[in-house]
Amino acid sequence: MPTTSIDFLKRVSMFEDLDQRSLEAIANAAVEQRYEPGQEIVREGDTGVGAFIIRSGKVDIVQDREGKEQKIATLGPGDVFG
Repeated sequence: MPTTSIDFLKRVSMFEDLDQRSLEAIANAAVEQRYEPGQEIVREGDTGVGAFIIRSGKVDIVQDREGKEQKIATLGPGDVFG
């Protein structure tokens, strides 16, 4: 895994206390994916989807409330969800 990926992981608060070996293991297991604007990434209740770390861009977290979608948060680089 490129050093830049490990450097990025070090800046993610969830991983900031991990040692180099652990960061390398995570970087090697990670799969980079790109999404189009408006594309659904994961739906509430989905199982086995893993964790997503935003490297660039933003993700809107939307919740279905009484049949209407309502944005409850916007996440950006370094944020984790899933």
